[in-house]
Amino acid sequence: MQSTNEELRKEFERIVELMILIDGHRDVISSLLKDIKVEYYIEIPIARRVATIMRKENRAEEEEKWEEFNKILDSVL
Repeated sequence: MQSTNEELRKEFERIVELMILIDGHRDVISSLLKDIKVEYYIEIPIARRVATIMRKENRAEEEEKWEEFNKILDSVL
């Protein structure tokens, strides 16, 4: 039982370490997004969206969503 508790504690410690790394990476990402805004005049939500699409490689999926959005918008305006 003692070794099981020790193993479990180590697993949780690893999770905590990863959470700390994630927090640090979030700070770096936020800083980069601010730099993009200042340098290229691209709003942060748009820059974040572009990066997310690049990471997930789902541009076609996003374009489909916008096509549907534009159809609905066109129908009501």
